Amino acid sequence: MFERVIGQDLPKEMLRTAIKTNKLSHAYIFHGKAGVGKTTMAVEFAKSILCEHQSACGECRSCKQFYSTSDVQIIRPEKSISVENVREITSEIFLKPFHFPKKIYIITEAEKMTVQAQNALLKVFEEPPSYAVIILVTSNVSLLLPTILSRGTEVRFQPLTIHELKEYFITNNRELPPEEILHQANGSVTEALSLSQSESFLQMKASVQESIFSFLSRKTTGAMLRLYRDFLAYEESIDKLCDLFYTCVYDCTVCDSSLKKNPSATQSVSLPLSTASRIYKELTQLAARLSANAGYALSVLSFLIQVRNHLNQERNF
Repeated sequence: MFERVIGQDLPKEMLRTAIKTNKLSHAYIFHGKAGVGKTTMAVEFAKSILCEHQSACGECRSCKQFYSTSDVQIIRPEKSISVENVREITSEIFLKPFHFPKKIYIITEAEKMTVQAQNALLKVFEEPPSYAVIILVTSNVSLLLPTILSRGTEVRFQPLTIHELKEYFITNNRELPPEEILHQANGSVTEALSLSQSESFLQMKASVQESIFSFLSRKTTGAMLRLYRDFLAYEESIDKLCDLFYTCVYDCTVCDSSLKKNPSATQSVSLPLSTASRIYKELTQLAARLSANAGYALSVLSFLIQVRNHLNQERNF
C-alpha cells in the first residue's frame, strides 16, 4: 500500500491504520511544502479506501473505475476557489454515491479557497454525510481557517531526504540532478526539477557562491558590500541564498581542503565550529525577520554586518 509514494513513513502508517481499522475521518488535511508527495498520497489513499483489497491494487473493478466514476472528484484549481465552486461541490456531496460505498473529494491547492468558500465548506465539515471523505491538500496550511483545521484530521508531510529525492528520480526513470541541486531543493521534487531546468539559478549560484567565499575569507567591507549587492539583485530567491550561505559555511567548517579544489573560493577558508554556529543563528534570525515582513535591504545588511563581526572575532580566539 502506498508504494508510489516516496518516503513519508508516518503519514503512510497513520492512513494505513485508518483503512485497516475502518476508522476513517470525514475530512483530512494533507499539508507540507510543495513537491513532497501530498497529492500522490491523497490519490493512493482514495484508491485504497475504495479498493476491494484495500491496497490500491490496480486490478480490481473498483480500481479500474476509479478515474471514471462520479463518486471520486479530484479538483485541481487554476486560480482561486470561489464560494460558488464550493457550493457546487457540497451540493453534490449530499447525493449518495452511485458506484461505491464512499464518495471522495480531493481538493488540491486548498489554500486557494477564499474565506467565503472555506466557510461554505465548513457546513459539510460540521455535519458530513456518513459516506463522504474530503481530502484537502495544501502547501500553505496557515491560509486555512482555524475552524477548518479543527474539524479535519491533519496529516503533516516532511521534506524528502536526499536519498528519497534520488529514489524518486530513479523510480520514475528521470535524469538524476547534480548532487548540489538535490541539496538546494530543500526536500522538494518540484524544486529539484525547477532548479535542474533553470540556467539562471546555476548562474546565480556560481556568482553568489564566489561572493560568499570571498566574504568569508577576506572579511572586508568591500567583500561584504559585493555580497550585499548580490542579495539585493536576487531578492526573489532569498530562500535559496540563505540555503547557499548555510552550505558554504558548512563546507568551510567541515573540510577546508575541499575549498582548495573549488574555483569559486579565492583562498582556503576554515571556520571554527563556534563561529559557524553563530552564523547559523544569524541566518535563522534573518529568516524570522523577513517572515515578519521586516525591510529586506536593511535586514540583509544587518545580517551581513553581524556575520562580519563574528568572523572578525575569530582572531581573538
